[in-house]
Amino acid sequence: MMTEEVVLDQQELNNHLFCLFSEPLLICSELYQLSESEFNFITNLKRSSVSGINLGSDNDRVLEEKELQGLKKYCQKYVEKYAYEILKIEKNIKFYITQSWCNYNHTDKHHHQHIHHNSIISGVFYVQTDGTRIQFHKGRDSFPIKMNFSESNLLNSDITFFKTEANRLFLYPSTLEHSVPKNQSDKERISLAFNT
Repeated sequence: MMTEEVVLDQQELNNHLFCLFSEPLLICSELYQLSESEFNFITNLKRSSVSGINLGSDNDRVLEEKELQGLKKYCQKYVEKYAYEILKIEKNIKFYITQSWCNYNHTDKHHHQHIHHNSIISGVFYVQTDGTRIQFHKGRDSFPIKMNFSESNLLNSDITFFKTEANRLFLYPSTLEHSVPKNQSDKERISLAFNT
C-alpha cells in the first residue's frame, strides 16, 4: 500500500490545530426501525457463552438470513457511505459484510476491550439497550510518561464513550479498540456486530 503524504506550507501552519491521525467513528443519523419479525428473529437466536462473560449468537452470519435482509441492506449502504464518501477510499475497492453475529448482555455482564481481526471496517447496530455507553479506547499513549490534565477532551482522553440507542448504527475501523461496561439495568442489552 502506498503511503500518502500531506504537505502544508508555513502560512497554513501558523496557529492552527491539526488533529493528526484521528480515528473515524461514524454514528449514523438515520435509524433503522426493526420490524417485529426482525426483532423476534434476533431475540430467538440460539446463544452460547462468549469467554464466560456474555452471550453471543451461535450463527456468525446472521445478516445472511432471509429474515434480516432489510437490515443487511441498511448496514451495507452505510458501510459504502463510510468507505467512499467519508474515508474517500477508491470505489474499485469493494466492501462487503463477511461475519455478523448478535451479542446479549444480561445484568452485570459486559463486553471486554477488543478489536476485530481480519476486517477493515466494523459496525455495531443496537437492537435493544438501556442507553449503556459504548467505549472507544485510544490504544496507545500520546506521551512517554503519564500526564495529568486539568480537563478531559478528545485530544487527551484515553477513553471516549457514547450513549447507545436502539436502532442506531456505529461504524469504525476494525483496529479501533472498544468495549461495553457492565449492564446495570434489568433490561437485556442486544447488539448486532459485523465485519467487512
